[in-house]
Amino acid sequence: MISYRHYNMMDETYLINNVKESCCFISQDFSTDLKGHKFKKEGEIKYVLPDYSHNKEGYVLEEGQTVSDDQQVLVLGNERFAIPEVLFTPSDVGEH
Repeated sequence: MISYRHYNMMDETYLINNVKESCCFISQDFSTDLKGHKFKKEGEIKYVLPDYSHNKEGYVLEEGQTVSDDQQVLVLGNERFAIPEVLFTPSDVGEH
């Protein structure tokens, strides 16, 4: 989903695992959370991708923090809870 919306990260398993562990959560009310993200952008998180020359790890950008122009930022919205939702409703992706 991230590769489709943002950057191609199909070969970045380690990085995506770090993003998942830092940013994802299980929604208690999927439809309500989905509506909140669609219309109000509630719960968006910015994850600063590593540049591998200065910082080896990515990190969640806290409110008030800034990044330099050469850093890439991955903005995560409903990906944070939509991806884990597949664990509970695999029929959403065609699995039974």
